[in-house]
Amino acid sequence: MSRGVCIVTGGARGIGAAAALKAAADGWDILINYRANDDAAEEVAQKIKNMGRKAGLAKADVSQEEGILATFEAADAMGTLSAVITNAGVGDTVGTIDTFTYAR
Repeated sequence: MSRGVCIVTGGARGIGAAAALKAAADGWDILINYRANDDAAEEVAQKIKNMGRKAGLAKADVSQEEGILATFEAADAMGTLSAVITNAGVGDTVGTIDTFTYAR
């Protein structure tokens, strides 16, 4: 049984990929957010599926509001969102999350 869906931002490579694989091994279904490397993201997703967990992909820039929304919408399509690992490194954006203007 799944512990729920966990988003991992920057989940295609490095620490993010390792966190995604560890969370999947611990029973989470994983939504991998990534910005550019399709092959790396698909490789991590396949490893997660080989563990018997669900894996989804969201190619989106989480330094932009529309990327955040797209990532959460993709996770919602997988099931109940229960966790987020915010690993993506954003080096050229200054500010805090409360500066985003999301309204629905």
